[in-house]
Formats: sequence, C-alpha cells, structure tokens
Amino acid sequence: MLKPKWAVGVITAPREKGYYLDSTLRSLKNAGWSDIVVFAEPNSSIPEDFEGHVVHRRKQYGDWTNWATGFYELLLSHHEADLFLMSEDDALYQTDTKGCIEEAVTRLGEFASLSLYTPKRYHKPHYSGFHNECHDWETLSTVSVVMTREMAISFFSSKMVQRHRFENILSDVGDINYGCVCDPKNSIKDAVIGRWASRLNLPMYYHTPSFVQHIGHDSTIASDAVEEKNLCASEDHACLEKYAMRTDRSNRIPLL
Repeated sequence: MLKPKWAVGVITAPREKGYYLDSTLRSLKNAGWSDIVVFAEPNSSIPEDFEGHVVHRRKQYGDWTNWATGFYELLLSHHEADLFLMSEDDALYQTDTKGCIEEAVTRLGEFASLSLYTPKRYHKPHYSGFHNECHDWETLSTVSVVMTREMAISFFSSKMVQRHRFENILSDVGDINYGCVCDPKNSIKDAVIGRWASRLNLPMYYHTPSFVQHIGHDSTIASDAVEEKNLCASEDHACLEKYAMRTDRSNRIPLL
C-alpha cells in the first residue's frame, strides 16, 4: 500500500511570554514529518536550524486569517497531498505519530477532522482509541488538526466558512463567553470547524491517549491541557495496535 502524501503547516506569532516553535518543529520531525511550512506573523522568531519553508506575513493577519490562509495555500500548492496537518506553535508530538495516523485513517471511515491533541475534558478514562467529539460550535481545540484532501476542499467550499472573516457566523447562538479577549470573526477556529462538521453530520475524532502535548503557558485553553500520564507513550512504537483501532463515532460508548 502506498504511503499517503502529506502537507504540513505551522502557524506562529510573537508571544508575550514563552517560546515553543523550536520544540514544536523538532517534535514534528521526530514524529515523522518533514517539508514543513511555517506561516509567520510579523516579528516572529524562527529557529536558525529550521530547514523548512517560511512564509512571512506582510502584516498581522490574526489567528483565523493566518491559519485559514496557510491551510488554503497548502491545499492549492500541495494539491497532490492526501492528508493535511495544521499545527499551532506550542505542540509537542509523540514519536512515530505520523505512522500511527497513516494507518488509522485507512480504517476510520469518513470523518471531518482528526485532532491529534486531546484536551483534558475529552480524555476518556479506561478507554483507548479514537472517539467522536463533535459538539458543533462548542467543539474545542485546533492545536493540531488533520484533514483529508476531500474534506479540506469541502471545508473551504463551505459558504459559512468563507463568511467567517466578514460576519458573525454564530449569531444564532447568542452571547458567547470565549474565555479571552478576541475578535470572534478572526479567531474561534475550533467553533468554525465544529459547526461545519456538525452540519455535515461527520465525526471529529480525538484520541485517548493524546498524540500531542500542549505546552503553551499563555494559551486560552491551558487549564484544559492534557496531563502527561494521558499521552501516547513516545517509546511505544506499537501504539497503533494498542490504541488506535477502536473507534467510537457516537462519542458515548467505547467500542470494544
């Protein structure tokens, strides 16, 4: 069986405290990915030893715009890719994650997205495997998102997704506490993906244990960071057989 082709992007921006891009890029390489593209907001610091590609933004784009523009650029410039990974710049990937995901996607059926990071509230005690955590606009986390080519095309073809930068696509929800000061038309990536997936009635898979550790101290979801004991062990090269073959599409009942 041919290995799928990947396109990998990482968004980065200057932070008031903490710097994690170098650790993120090293962990991506150790996890099996290469040919990484960094989409950098102005005044971002890029590691001197980074051997990939850097797209320097001409002005501050903001969270959603940098992520969506980078993702769409990958989709068009790497049209032959089978799988797309968009990562934030404060994620540590477990060794051999790429191989685990490549095997898993052949058995998961149709899905909207995979989150390689699993927030603490989505962690399922006494369960190992993928589980659906699509909760419409209340879905959490875009630390590390994987989509197939067909789903990426569907995502950017959605009129709702296209309108997000220009209007409040969650106006039907009412007042929302986002947990931080932000422009709701230039952030909330997870809510946009969640609403899109919900309208398609497709699962958004997360994995217990998590393939990624979220290390950003000034993150808006730092309080929901996965605990180290709930990470897929980096030395466990058989993590796929142990964890990834059980799939819960309902997000309620573990499949044994």
